[in-house]
Amino acid sequence: MYTIRQASYEDATAIANIHVRTWKNTYQDLIDEKDISNMTYENRKVLWQTILQTQTEDRVTLVIHQNEQIIGFISGGPSVQRDLTMMRKFIRFTY
Repeated sequence: MYTIRQASYEDATAIANIHVRTWKNTYQDLIDEKDISNMTYENRKVLWQTILQTQTEDRVTLVIHQNEQIIGFISGGPSVQRDLTMMRKFIRFTY
């Protein structure tokens, strides 16, 4: 059974791990190895700690659990493209 809840700061480690593993596995045959190696667990952990510290009503990250282990996440917030005035929300990450 799966459960979904809002992510907390304490989830940054698990989210970073999923983010790096999935990204490297997905893009390993499409992107140069030096670019792949630039995405590290350490820099993703800092990124997710920052994101999770600054969640607001407009920015949210959710995690999905199976057997008390985080197995995926989704994160979104306001559109980052100013010229898309009709787009109010934007999904940034889905893993």
